[in-house]
Amino acid sequence: MPLLPRVIITGTPAVEPRTRQYAFTVANDPCAGEQHQTKRVPATTGWHISGTVADPVAISLTGASAVARIVAQDANGFVIDIDLTNSGTCRSLFGIAWSSDTPASYRGTVTYAEVPVPPAGPATVAEAAAIPHAQLAIPNTTQPIGFSVVLTNGKIVPFAVNNGEIVQKGDQQFLAVDRIVSRVQSTFHH
Repeated sequence: MPLLPRVIITGTPAVEPRTRQYAFTVANDPCAGEQHQTKRVPATTGWHISGTVADPVAISLTGASAVARIVAQDANGFVIDIDLTNSGTCRSLFGIAWSSDTPASYRGTVTYAEVPVPPAGPATVAEAAAIPHAQLAIPNTTQPIGFSVVLTNGKIVPFAVNNGEIVQKGDQQFLAVDRIVSRVQSTFHH
């Protein structure tokens, strides 16, 4: 059986962001007074941070004050700054410290979105043999989308879609495969 020409659509498949949550706890030592702590949260391996990371949500806190906020963000992760201030006093007598101090602590969560790291080049997102009346769904992809026909001799011919080669059914678009292959073959053979 001879090989049929086939149409290939390449692009980066569109992926819905995945919601993630990071939980953390930080605390001062007794008599530490005011402290500043930083936490760097990396993106999951193979993923990038998507959109803006919202400031942390406090679950519990102690001390005079405990404040956390996002201070930096890029595709590879984000940074949380936490300022903690103990409440009470610390005293020392003959080198011995005693405290009526309440160490500050902050327990919180950060919710953020991640998307997979895109492949290095476009991947095949749809493919179909050139058979009469065949239609190939155009998938939801991030740009750019590439179109090519692989002829029976193995030659790959890129093409741009013309009007009449796209069929609309509801909210989905399809390529009229046989029309595209006929056009590409006639252009290629002249």
